Amino acid sequence: MVASFRNPGRIPDTENPTATGTNSGAETATRFDMLRVIAGLSLALLACGTPCTRVSASESAADERGSGCNASRNSWSSSKLSVCERNLPDCSENDLKQFELYAKCLDALPRCGEGQKTSWELSRAACSLENIAFKVNLSCLKDL
Repeated sequence: MVASFRNPGRIPDTENPTATGTNSGAETATRFDMLRVIAGLSLALLACGTPCTRVSASESAADERGSGCNASRNSWSSSKLSVCERNLPDCSENDLKQFELYAKCLDALPRCGEGQKTSWELSRAACSLENIAFKVNLSCLKDL
């Protein structure tokens, strides 16, 4: 702690508290690891967005993966996204969980190749049937 009084702008080195100059390599590495974790968590929180933006992004990504076999498209327009956002206060925790499961299902769809259109579209429809249909309150889905 003595070093912190002599050089108040420096973080004390816990391995050698009377040292001057830079911190030890181990302490610097630990601080760097902590900064990486904080940065990663910050990016994850920014990337998550709302359940509506998550589903919208997953729909767009699924459209892209289905383009190889000319599968039907289901991307959300900005107005559909706005309707979803407006409905969020009417959604339960379970509804939000189902949205996340739906998005994960869409994200797991493979690239669609020539001759796979029907099976790929059935897989996409199954995501909706398994995660949204009869599982999400109608007030949460109003006008979607």
